[in-house]
Amino acid sequence: MIKAVIFDFDGTVSNRQKNAYSVFDGYFRQYFSDLDDLEFEAVLQDMMLYDCNGSINVGMRLIPFMRKYGDRLPEDFSDVFVSFYTRTMYMSTTLKAETLEVL
Repeated sequence: MIKAVIFDFDGTVSNRQKNAYSVFDGYFRQYFSDLDDLEFEAVLQDMMLYDCNGSINVGMRLIPFMRKYGDRLPEDFSDVFVSFYTRTMYMSTTLKAETLEVL
């Protein structure tokens, strides 16, 4: 008899890319407010690429981002962002469209 079923949450049940995009969008606007929508989208897409779909440590994801955009970011950006990210990522969680039906 099956008593429990365990699912991987991040990317299986939840829409991880949408969640991460939402966090990055909300946080990075303070540093890139002078950009037009297309330029800002390019910044977000860079971070989505560096994010590697969450497969590496969040601090490591920031290294190439900071190399490219470091002149716009405060010195403590990495520490502050990692803390923000770990506190808020769950608040942006959205389920994949089919999740409730499957469960």
